[in-house]
Amino acid sequence: MDRFLIKRPKLMIDTCKVPASVDDEDHVKSGTELKTNELGQCEPSSREGTSDDIATLTHVSDSCSGYFPSYWKKEQWLEKIKEHEWLVVGKGDIGCRACKSAGTLGPLKSQGLKLSREWIECRVSCFGDTDEKKRQSIRKKIFDHKTSIAHKRSLEICEAAKKEHIEKATARQESAYQENTCRVFRTVYTLAKLNRPFTDLPVLLNLQSENGLDVGRVLQSDHSCADITDHIAKSMRRKLVESIISEDLKIGFMIDESTTVSKKASLVICMKVVFPKSDEASSMFFVLVQLADTTASTILDTFLQALYDNGFTREFLSRNFVSFATDGASNMLGRKSGVATLLQEMFPDIIVWHCSNHRLELAVADVVEDVSATNEMKSFFDKLYSLYSASPKNQAELQECARALSIRLNAVGRILGTRWVSSSARSVRAVWQNYAALVQHFENASKEDTS
Repeated sequence: MDRFLIKRPKLMIDTCKVPASVDDEDHVKSGTELKTNELGQCEPSSREGTSDDIATLTHVSDSCSGYFPSYWKKEQWLEKIKEHEWLVVGKGDIGCRACKSAGTLGPLKSQGLKLSREWIECRVSCFGDTDEKKRQSIRKKIFDHKTSIAHKRSLEICEAAKKEHIEKATARQESAYQENTCRVFRTVYTLAKLNRPFTDLPVLLNLQSENGLDVGRVLQSDHSCADITDHIAKSMRRKLVESIISEDLKIGFMIDESTTVSKKASLVICMKVVFPKSDEASSMFFVLVQLADTTASTILDTFLQALYDNGFTREFLSRNFVSFATDGASNMLGRKSGVATLLQEMFPDIIVWHCSNHRLELAVADVVEDVSATNEMKSFFDKLYSLYSASPKNQAELQECARALSIRLNAVGRILGTRWVSSSARSVRAVWQNYAALVQHFENASKEDTS
């Protein structure tokens, strides 16, 4: 995956201006300019240089072996270049690539210390009437320059610049990677908030990519979406718990058993807390955990372990855990060994509350059993529900009547079944709001039957 790799920095291309006096049958022509490629080999360039260009040679190979001072033999010069990699040659004279690259000593400069212009501009020449004396003189100049403090500091500057370049390239690559990851995370968070399936993630990321946004090449599957959602949820819970503990807020919990689609028992844990800037308690889903079984002891252990795993401590709960609500099942509110009873033994100050919604459901169920007249109403709603849910024709005719009367239809459901009382209330309200359309449809249907 190339976006996780740091791209190799482009090498500096140095040009070799070939003097007209140098004779090389392969490459040398008067005024011809060569450049060194990434392999260190010299290649002809179509651009013509000027007479003032300085010839440099970063790496000497057989393909550009003709470029060296005339008083050196080829093998001697190659050996010298291997020993001193900073040597460059131009117009028969030599110079220092490190000093030229540094330019100035900057903060490393001290009194009486500066870089030599001759070494920077490749104007270091030899003296003597024979090649041996010329080589001897240039060796001494190379040695003196190599051991000079200015040259050593220029080498330090070049090494620091090289290291800084790599560090900046790494930082840029890391910054781009983090930005791409943030874009994916924001997309996953939006899907979770909108209750969209995880399989929507690849489609949305492809759309963003088509619109010109870089979203990288990883973390784009539905499995990654599930993992990222879980990671975001854990991070949000951790921050929430840290905020509650740091501000020492009072908390309460509501729990209820449930069954997953795969028929596994689970425990739903919700939390209530009053934040400092709010006058009312905020209720929020906290976590969903799987149950090994539905006994009171297992539910209690699973509940407490879920709290501990998310950052709460026994000490904090002893001080700030003030209320506990659940349904009226015997394993929850049993007087001897229910979850609430076991919790009160551990936290004596908590207030146990039988869930108001469950109590309302139980009260309605008792009323339905005692008042037989409700059976007729229940039967009427069941028939009404079957009439329209099982017949697209009747549903279409009802829609026509509602459109003619400018009425917005609401879905009619069953009442007084296994669902919450609120669903029954919605069904009764729907019939009341649809009443005119229902009457019109019944009248039209009766006319059709008589005709």
